[in-house]
Amino acid sequence: MTNKKGFTPLTLVLIFVVAIGIGLLAYFLVRSNVPPVAPLAPTPAVPNVVASATTVEGFGSLPYADPEVTVNPAIAKDFDISAVQNLQAMATAYGVKFSADDLAALANRKFVVKPLTETSIRPSSVGDNVREFDQLYGQVVGPNDPKARGPENAAFFSSDVFLHTFNNLYTELLKEMENKTFYPSMTALSKSMYEAADAKLQAARTDVDRQTWTDVRNYFAVPYAILSTAAQPLTQADYYANGGMQDPAKVMADFDAKDAKVDTYDNVAAFVGNLNLDAASRTAVLTDLKTVYDAKDKGIPTVFGDAYAEYAQLTQVSFQVDFTQFTPRGTYTSSSLRRQYFRGMKWYIMLPFFLKSPRLTTDAFAVTQLLAEQPQALQDYNKLEAAINFMVGGSDDLMPADYLQALVAGKGTADPAKAAMDYLAKAHDPKIKDLAATYPTVGTESSDEVRLMTKGLRFFSGKFIIDSYWTGYLTQGDEAPRPGYTQKLPPMASALEVMTLLGSDYAQSQI
Repeated sequence: MTNKKGFTPLTLVLIFVVAIGIGLLAYFLVRSNVPPVAPLAPTPAVPNVVASATTVEGFGSLPYADPEVTVNPAIAKDFDISAVQNLQAMATAYGVKFSADDLAALANRKFVVKPLTETSIRPSSVGDNVREFDQLYGQVVGPNDPKARGPENAAFFSSDVFLHTFNNLYTELLKEMENKTFYPSMTALSKSMYEAADAKLQAARTDVDRQTWTDVRNYFAVPYAILSTAAQPLTQADYYANGGMQDPAKVMADFDAKDAKVDTYDNVAAFVGNLNLDAASRTAVLTDLKTVYDAKDKGIPTVFGDAYAEYAQLTQVSFQVDFTQFTPRGTYTSSSLRRQYFRGMKWYIMLPFFLKSPRLTTDAFAVTQLLAEQPQALQDYNKLEAAINFMVGGSDDLMPADYLQALVAGKGTADPAKAAMDYLAKAHDPKIKDLAATYPTVGTESSDEVRLMTKGLRFFSGKFIIDSYWTGYLTQGDEAPRPGYTQKLPPMASALEVMTLLGSDYAQSQI
């Protein structure tokens, strides 16, 4: 949904298919014989497939069969526009003006596309939980009782309309979940974890504990500041003042003008100034916030500066966070709330507590301890993570739940710490490498080993996305050639490489 009230579906189109009489629904059933695809292999060798269908020249062993299509001749033939009986009914009902070109397209193609803004169709109600898509389509379909529907309700929705609608519905549903559920939950959780870590720091009595809780507190301070400085979206009450309704256009324009100036570095810096951090912590947090807002370079997060430097010495591989990825994009640019949600989530997703780093693993268990000691926070976190998993996909790295389970696995053993670490070492490994790496020598490191070096706790892990996995499978940095390959893979992937792995000789010849 949009962050402001009002009707803004500028990208929607209404597809009218006007049928003879009351209406005619056509179903085009397409059947095709598609051979099974072989699983990904560790080498780009093309399997020797015997095609059961005619092969197209140039595609070698990749078979292709013409789909069998049966179309009723009565539907396929052209019709005279004068034979359409409900055209005027639709024009009257929806305020549509059909031009000569529209009528010609309708006669020749059986459909005509009109922008929704050129019709009278609008949502029938307002409020915080309006379902615009449902209301828009409901007006075209007509009453629930089929007998009460008129000629203007003869609508046909083609397969591409359903696909486009599903994509829009998913996008709008995800936006609504993020705006109304994920964002406030993330903000509250960040505040709770920051305050709990700060309380632990104040009660710490050893240098090791003080270092741990400083790391954890400062880690949460960054998203806490980001998420706490977004403008809250307009509600229905914002459109009323002095006993009457205000001009909606002016209300939204005033909000947009203010909203554009909210998510700035200066505002988050002012928020951090009220947290009463010690000088070193304040400098570290502000440095990372400046890096997040600049979104220009790859680098080490300052709040984990020492720990990441120690890990580089331990592994001889220096990992850097790509801060250019913190630039809001797509649907995350429409408001300060969405921009701040994007930045805050990126922080949680892209900063790992490396499992092979003793210091960062201690920090990770400290984060887990905070959740375990706050049952409500843990419950809220689990609900939030479950919803995100359902909407987006499964985690591609370790999560707090894994560390909680590791503690359970170590309980009652001779060496609980070792048992817990053994559990985590065997837990699911990341399949996608999302950190830039610098090596002391070129062409010596194993790609798989480097990816495992990135394994660790992510407070909200990145999700396993198939195209990201394939891209990582088909590219390399300065690592050694993958086993079975004669040379290092390129740093950028080509779509042809995907088709090569799927068995196309032609695609392989073009790489």
